[in-house]
Amino acid sequence: MATIASVQATPMVEQPTSVSAWSALPRAIRQIGFWSGLLYFLLSYVFFVGSLLGIAGILLPPWDVIVSIGASLLFAPILVALLACVYEATPSTQKIWALLGLACALLYAALVSIVYITWLFVLEPQVLRGDTAQVQPFLFEKGSFLMMLDGLGYTYSCLAALCVAPIFAGNRLARWIRWLAIANGVVALPVLLSYVLGSIALGIWWQLTLPTFTLLLALLFRRSGQVAPAISEAAR
Repeated sequence: MATIASVQATPMVEQPTSVSAWSALPRAIRQIGFWSGLLYFLLSYVFFVGSLLGIAGILLPPWDVIVSIGASLLFAPILVALLACVYEATPSTQKIWALLGLACALLYAALVSIVYITWLFVLEPQVLRGDTAQVQPFLFEKGSFLMMLDGLGYTYSCLAALCVAPIFAGNRLARWIRWLAIANGVVALPVLLSYVLGSIALGIWWQLTLPTFTLLLALLFRRSGQVAPAISEAAR
């Protein structure tokens, strides 16, 4: 995520610095970055709680699917918006990392959007009518097409966070973001394996790492107009 470096005496040459100020970022970038990071965090827990309530039988059909899968459909493009703000805030010498992160976020959003739009408007109406024969190949179950598509999507979401890790250094908040980004890379393989093996335990770590990563990014964007130190950059 990155930064606008302090301008030195010669305007055409930016000196390396260990921290940079985000206060010079356009207000639109700071606002979109803040709200997209916060909304991703909140919607991820709407999905999580909705799934638990559905499993427990407290949230009955079709609301168990509408709440959890509807939230998932919404927060996928929100991650794209957040990573787009990270790209815009990143200095030119480090933009490749932000671009890779944005590319992975786009892959994630595209893949899971196919899954959730199919689930909500193709599968669920048939399930509610008790007629699943026509959509049998698309049921969300172990080894199914939609499940593996979803697993690949969430693997890309973890890689999106990992790609932007080199951008962050400096104050404590930036370091936390960096380590959470790396943690998302670590859990990428277990997330994919959780879909292949049908093991929730392998994939549950995503619920901790990625939403917390987006929340801290939201906090960084929020503070950018209030405090100068944010994250490090090389000369741009």
